[in-house]
Amino acid sequence: MNKGSLALLCLLFLASIVYGQTIKGKITNNLGKGLQGISVMETGSENGTFTDDQGIFSINVKNPQGKLAISGMGFKT
Repeated sequence: MNKGSLALLCLLFLASIVYGQTIKGKITNNLGKGLQGISVMETGSENGTFTDDQGIFSINVKNPQGKLAISGMGFKT
């Protein structure tokens, strides 16, 4: 690997740390039906989103070590 390739690889790695990662998923009930309006939050931050009408969400997490907290009215966690 030459110095130019190594520098590009390091730049891409640093960019992924700065911009975080996108997590996509689907929240379902015990019958497999998607749940709408469920809160998906990155713990320790104000970063969050809600599931759509099919239970699908996408969130760009800032902390690579972060965790997601999922909650909805009427559900136990």
